[in-house]
Amino acid sequence: MKKKKTIFLQDNREILPFRQGFMLSNVIDYQAIPMYRIKQDNRIARSVEKITGGLMQILQGKSIAQVSVAEIALAAGVSRATFYRLFDTPMDVLVYICDRLAESLSRIQRESGLASREEISLRVLEFLIGHYNEIHAIFRSRRPDILQHAIEPYTLPLAPNADERFSEREEDYLRYTIAAVLVGILYVWDKHGRNENAAELYAMYRKFSDYLDWSRADGTDVSAQH
Repeated sequence: MKKKKTIFLQDNREILPFRQGFMLSNVIDYQAIPMYRIKQDNRIARSVEKITGGLMQILQGKSIAQVSVAEIALAAGVSRATFYRLFDTPMDVLVYICDRLAESLSRIQRESGLASREEISLRVLEFLIGHYNEIHAIFRSRRPDILQHAIEPYTLPLAPNADERFSEREEDYLRYTIAAVLVGILYVWDKHGRNENAAELYAMYRKFSDYLDWSRADGTDVSAQH
């Protein structure tokens, strides 16, 4: 029987030993996605930054499926032993990058306090498009499902109708739907040259949310207006 890995986030919280990929990936993968082993330590943090930076450099010219551990170690200036102490595969590093982006979304929401839903959404979009190198690398590797799964827990405050009461199951549907839409918008933004700013992307997000709301409470058929 294969031994289960114990994984830690930067704050030493233990998390699930696997993730499942789904939705929006050209390579739909329901197998467990490997994870990483990182604890709070200055020396480890420096090694992680070198490794993630090395992978990002490599991913500007190829997809994650084409990357080897030896390439990452060389680009990062670390030994393969150091890499394997923290990660098992190059995919682990990509998962870590997505999880780190997601943790930043959580921080943005906490620091936003009593800001409106629109203000929070704009800050989230500004942060994500500000990390366009990571976003591009994820899409170039055809693994948007990893980003979608990482940000899903933090999407509920971005819902246009989040003031409405939902059951626990409905909230689950809503979070995953918002994550899918958000990643889809980022994908098209990256595909077409990253020309729109956060405000323009948010305007499209709201427009499409209205478009999908076929029958409003006031009886207006939105579909007939487009």
